[in-house]
Amino acid sequence: MSIPELPDGDQPASVLVLAPGFGDAGTAGCTGLIADSDAENLLYVSWSGDPSDRLEHVYEHADPAGQARGVIIGDVRNQPSDSFDAIETVNSPTDLTGVGIAVTELLSGTDGSTAVCFDSVTALLQYVDLDTAFEFLHVFVGRLHRHGAIGHFHMDPGAHDDQLVAQVASLVDGRLTLDDDGSVAAASSSLRNWNR
Repeated sequence: MSIPELPDGDQPASVLVLAPGFGDAGTAGCTGLIADSDAENLLYVSWSGDPSDRLEHVYEHADPAGQARGVIIGDVRNQPSDSFDAIETVNSPTDLTGVGIAVTELLSGTDGSTAVCFDSVTALLQYVDLDTAFEFLHVFVGRLHRHGAIGHFHMDPGAHDDQLVAQVASLVDGRLTLDDDGSVAAASSSLRNWNR
């Protein structure tokens, strides 16, 4: 999988990944984006449970040299596997300040480049309204830029109308639509938020 290039040939720092549900397509897309980024470290921000399976899939298909870290939000009773170097937990899925603090701490504590998987915008919107989510995501994308990280944001297009998807897409640099098997169905990039 290839991240869509911006008109000047650069790679976007943030990508919206539109994939059906939360299954194999999203995992394949996640792995492809991480492998394509050449990032040294991985950071998972998960509203939808333990991302250990996704991490294992990444290690099967890519070879990140640095640390794997995670922010687990919501039900934190089942901690992720020992394959993570560091874990921060946020008990309430509506505690976006706590999520932001945890992400900043983990980004600040790594050397080298970091790829961030945000799983997912769809799950986030189950807990907060669109305005709150939009403001949070705007700040989150800015935080990635400040730390020199790249991020991809999973979203199930079947769970939202086109206008909402377009609103979220306006926050990021690129957009990938994946088929059920994880292959790229469509890709686009924008310079709207590229130069921060």
